[in-house]
Parts: sequence; C-alpha cells; structure tokens
Amino acid sequence: MSEEIKNIAVFIDFENFPDYKSFDASKLISKLKERGRIILKKAYADWGRFAASKRQMLENSIELIEMPSHSAKILLILN
Repeated sequence: MSEEIKNIAVFIDFENFPDYKSFDASKLISKLKERGRIILKKAYADWGRFAASKRQMLENSIELIEMPSHSAKILLILN
C-alpha cells in the first residue's frame, strides 16, 4: 500500500519568535520536507525591523509579507 504524500503550508509569524536572531529557515524547511511536500511558504513581519533576517528567508524561497509595526502610536484629534 502506498503512503499518501502530505501537502504542507508554512506560515511564519516572525515577530513572535522570542529569539529571532537564532532562527534558521533552512533547518525548518528541511525538517518539514521530511514530513511532506511544501506547497506554500510565507513569513509575516515588519521586515524593516528584521532586515538581517530577510536574506535567509529569500534564500529558502519564503515569500515575505510586510506587516506594519503595531508599536507605532496613532494620534487621534477630536474637535
């Protein structure tokens, strides 16, 4: 009996990694490939804040989705 190949979608909320400097995208992708076929790879972050990590994401064909920083203050003036 043949084993069914699983399709895997990878969504990375990069800003929620507590130690993002030690994040290894190639190691993650390698481990996931052992479990099935990766059909989608996306990483979400304010990439201006994580410019040093962008290269490893792109080298592993992970699509970068820009998410504006939530730490920005919004000034609301009511008249």
